[in-house]
Amino acid sequence: MALAAHSQVSAPDATNGHAPADVLVIFGITGDLAKVMTFRSLYRLEQRGLLSCPIVGVAVDDRDVGDLRRRARASIESAGERVEEPVFERLAERMSYACAGACSPSASSGSRRCSRRPSWAASSAPSRRAGCRPATRPATP
Repeated sequence: MALAAHSQVSAPDATNGHAPADVLVIFGITGDLAKVMTFRSLYRLEQRGLLSCPIVGVAVDDRDVGDLRRRARASIESAGERVEEPVFERLAERMSYACAGACSPSASSGSRRCSRRPSWAASSAPSRRAGCRPATRPATP
């Protein structure tokens, strides 16, 4: 079976006339699905020139962006993809990490701890670009 070569489409052309995304937020970035499929897919999108926005990975794990980038590289390589350094560097530069738990510095060690109770929510209104705002919790009876 012959595969057709992908034509490289620039990010603005790929939006079908819509405004490009301000940010791509991926929840569960440290999970199994991200390891098996998401990182490889993001790498291939970057390789084809289809990514034009920052990528924010969100999870409850206590990690930093360096951990996320190392996990991305290992996941891409373990999926059988040959990593081209310039492509991966562009992808890695887009990545940042946000802890969805209540992350706070530990007074004694300087490390961060995350609980599984979210204390913030990302703003979804692109015009506000406010970053984070306090989460609202339903009243308990």
